[in-house]
Amino acid sequence: MKFNVSVLSGEDQGKFRYRSICPGYLGVNFNMYLAKLALVFSLLLPSLALACSCAPPKAFEEDIPKLIEGNSDVVVALAKVLSVEKLKDDSNTHITSFEVIENFTAFDRKLFKTKVANACCLCGVKFDIGTTYLVYAHKTNGGYFQTNSCSRTKDAKQAKEELEFIRNYKVNKQSHGNSNTSLNFVRKNARTKYSFGFVPML
Repeated sequence: MKFNVSVLSGEDQGKFRYRSICPGYLGVNFNMYLAKLALVFSLLLPSLALACSCAPPKAFEEDIPKLIEGNSDVVVALAKVLSVEKLKDDSNTHITSFEVIENFTAFDRKLFKTKVANACCLCGVKFDIGTTYLVYAHKTNGGYFQTNSCSRTKDAKQAKEELEFIRNYKVNKQSHGNSNTSLNFVRKNARTKYSFGFVPML
C-alpha cells in the first residue's frame, strides 16, 4: 500500500492556520461572534468592578478579644430580628430592629437598630425577620448601629464555633481576670480548631 504525502506551501499553510481559528470558517458569522463577545463582557465587567471588596480575614483569637473588650458603642451580640423597614426616600437603606438574646460587650440594652445601605457595592447585609444573628456593629450618628458584609455578622446557625470561642473567652476572663490569660486558656482547651472570619470595618 502506498501513501501520497503532500507538503503545504508557505501560502497554503497560512490559509490553513487562518481557517483553523477564524469563526467564519466554522460556520459562524464573524460580526455576530464579536457582538456576542461584547455583550458578555458588558454584563460581566460592571459586576466585577463594583463588587464589594473585603479585607483579608483574621483568626478568632486575633480579632474577637479586641472587639468584645470595646465600649458600649460596640455591639457583639446574639440577636433576633424583630422588623426590617425601608427608608421612604431611599429604598436601598434598611432599618433593622434587633432584640438582644445574649450580649458579649459593655452594651447594656435589650434592643438596638442597624441602618445599612444595600446598594450594589456598599457591602451591605440583608436581615430576615425572625432570624437570629451573631451581630458585630458599631454606633453611628442618629443612634443607629452599622454593620456590613465584610464584618463577622452572620446567621447564628453559621456561627457555632465562633460563639463557642466567645463564650469560653468571656467565662475564663471572669475567672482569671486577665485578657491574655483567658485567651491562652481558651486556646489550650479549645475542642475545635477555630476558623476564620472577615475583619469588621469599624
